Amino acid sequence: MKSLAINNDYQFAFALVKNAPNRQRVPATGLTGLTVYFSAQDAGTASYAGTTVNLSELSEVPGTYVGTLLGADAASGLAGVSTAFRVLYLAPGSILASDEYRIDGVRRLDT
Repeated sequence: MKSLAINNDYQFAFALVKNAPNRQRVPATGLTGLTVYFSAQDAGTASYAGTTVNLSELSEVPGTYVGTLLGADAASGLAGVSTAFRVLYLAPGSILASDEYRIDGVRRLDT
């Protein structure tokens, strides 16, 4: 389980690959409309206001998409959450992946 420290900015990074015709896996480049949102359950709807993050492709690392959740948005949007929650990575119309997170009161340096 991953952790997110309230009041700290958090950068999401998601690398996407696709199968090329020769069956090699290559970076999935040029995608738009990718987002991350927080949900109380896997494959659920966005549950916490202000925690949706838009992802954009890193020009230096094709196929890697990043976005930042500001600490202030995390603190207000996840206030009162004491259980684990899900972070869902989405393309328009589909869920690409999800991770389970917990909230840490302070930033841990070992993770």
